[in-house]
Amino acid sequence: SMEITEELVKNLMEKPLDFLHVSLMDVHSKVREGKYQGEERIKLLHQWMDGRMPLIGIGSIFTAEQALEAVESKNV
Repeated sequence: SMEITEELVKNLMEKPLDFLHVSLMDVHSKVREGKYQGEERIKLLHQWMDGRMPLIGIGSIFTAEQALEAVESKNV
């Protein structure tokens, strides 16, 4: 669940990591159930990380336009 993922990410932020990488079926996929239902997973990750390290997210990015959209979406 994203609640467990939130706890994991917050714990990882305390470790000496250079970046966090997530693989999603679709980089813009939304949470299906629970506390964060309907929110984009990648947006939640950015919120929880709060700029403390780079986030690399992939999933269903096949064109340059999709890549640019994914990069720009971090500021949403």
